[in-house]
Amino acid sequence: MPDCTEEILVTGLVQGVGFRPFVWRLAQRLGVRGSVSNRGDGVRIVAAAPPDLLAALVAGLASPPPRARITGIRRCAVQNEGWQDFTIEASQPGTVQAGIVADLAVCSACIAEITDPKNRRYHYAFTNCTDCGPRFSIVTGIPYDRARTTMAAFAMCQTCGAEYTNPQDRRFHAQPVACPVCGPQLEFVPAGAQSGRVVGDASLDQAVASLRAGQIVAIKGIGGFHLACLARSEEAVGLLRARKNRPSRPLAVMVRDMAMAEAHAHLCQAEREALEDVSAPVVLVRSRVCLPLAANVAPGMERVGLLLPYTPLHVLLLDKIGEPLVMSSANRSGQPQVVNNAAAWVELQGVADAWLMHDRPIARRLDDSVVRVLAGHTRVLRRGRGLAPEPLQLPGMLANAPPVLAVGGDLKAAFCLTQGERAVLSHHLGDMAQLATEQAMLAGLADYRALFGQTPAIVAVDAHPAYRSRAVGQKLVLPHFS
Repeated sequence: MPDCTEEILVTGLVQGVGFRPFVWRLAQRLGVRGSVSNRGDGVRIVAAAPPDLLAALVAGLASPPPRARITGIRRCAVQNEGWQDFTIEASQPGTVQAGIVADLAVCSACIAEITDPKNRRYHYAFTNCTDCGPRFSIVTGIPYDRARTTMAAFAMCQTCGAEYTNPQDRRFHAQPVACPVCGPQLEFVPAGAQSGRVVGDASLDQAVASLRAGQIVAIKGIGGFHLACLARSEEAVGLLRARKNRPSRPLAVMVRDMAMAEAHAHLCQAEREALEDVSAPVVLVRSRVCLPLAANVAPGMERVGLLLPYTPLHVLLLDKIGEPLVMSSANRSGQPQVVNNAAAWVELQGVADAWLMHDRPIARRLDDSVVRVLAGHTRVLRRGRGLAPEPLQLPGMLANAPPVLAVGGDLKAAFCLTQGERAVLSHHLGDMAQLATEQAMLAGLADYRALFGQTPAIVAVDAHPAYRSRAVGQKLVLPHFS
C-alpha cells in the first residue's frame, strides 16, 4: 500500500520519561520513517508508512514508559518529506502546555551500578538514567532538554555522550546523565574551617564520621538541604531541636531499606507501597516500641514519618552509616528550606556542625512530600518533591473555562493554576505567618507562570477575612498579570 504521512501530537506527561526513545524503538520495530521531537505542548511525531503501520504506531503509544501519562493524541495529514529512516530531532518551540515530570527516586539499576566496584559509576552520588533522577528540581524551561536544566553547565564526557546518543542505552536522552569525570561533585565543609574542605568520595566518609560523632550535618539533596543526625541518639536529636528552635514538632527519619523500616514501624501493605513509590514521600506510620528511635524524634506521638533513600547520595550515606537518620528541612524555625550553597553556609551557621554540598544548582525549593494511609487509601498531606508539579485532571466540562489562580489557605500554603481540563497544584510553600512564605508564593507563581505559560483571568481566594493568603490574592489584580 502507498505511504501516508501524519503529524501525531502527544500531550500529557511525556517529557523527561524516556518517551522519545520509546517512540524511536517502536518506529524502528515497525519500519516507520520520520521523526520525533519535544515541543512546548507535548511530543511531536511525524510518521510516514502504509496506513496499517501508522495505525500500529498509534496503537503502540497506549503502552508508554512507566512514568508517562498521555492525556491526548491528535493526528493530521502532512506532506511527505522523503524520510529514509526515523530520527530524534532537536526540540521545537510552541505553546507551553506539556507537563513536567516530578523528581524520580533512584532506580534499582542505578543502585546496582553505584554499589558495584567494577562499574565506572561506583560510589558516584549523581548517577541517574531515563527511569530515575532529578526532573522538576533542575528544569529551567520547556521543552525539557539538558540546555534548559541546571545540568547545562556540565558538558558530557565522551563516554556519557555515547550513552546519551545511543537509542539502545537506558540513558538515551536522559538529560541529567553524568559520571565522576564530567558531572557534579560532592564537597564536605566543616564549620569554621573552609580551608578544611574535602572533595569527592572522601567527603562522604567525612560526613559519616561527623554524624557518628553526634554532630549535625547539613546535606544538599534534590530540592534543598536537610539537617541530618543519628535518629537513635536523644542527645543528637535534642541538639538539632535546640539549634533549629523546633522543640516538639515531629522529625522525619530516613531508613536504608524496607527491612529497616519494618524494624522500626508496623506497616500495612498500602504503607509499604507508599514507601517504595517512585515519589519517595515521607509516610506516617505506627512506631514499634521494641526497637525505638530516640523518644524526642516524635514526642508524644504513636506515629513517625519514615522515608527511603531517594538519591544515590542517600543510598551511599545510609549504607555507610548503617542506622536511621533524622532528615529535617534545613532552616531555622518558620523559615523556608535552604537551597543554595552560599545561603546554606551563611544561614546554617550555629545550626550545622558541617556541610555536605555539591555543585549542581537547584532550580526551585522542594520540600519532601508527606502522605498517610487512611482507610486503605494514600492521602497527600504535603505535596512537594516527587509529586509536584504533575497536573491533576479536571472534568471535561471545564475545557473552555477561563484560567484560574487559587491561592489557598494559610497553613501548608500552596497555589493552584488551572488551564482547561488541567490543574497544576504547586509544591508546599510553608505557613503564611512568615513573610518569607509570602515571598516564596510570589516567586513560585512567577516561576510556574514562566514554565507553563498561564495568565490567570480569575484569582480565587479563601473567604476567611484574616488569611494572609487572601490579602496576597487580592493584590494580584489582573493588571499584575498583563
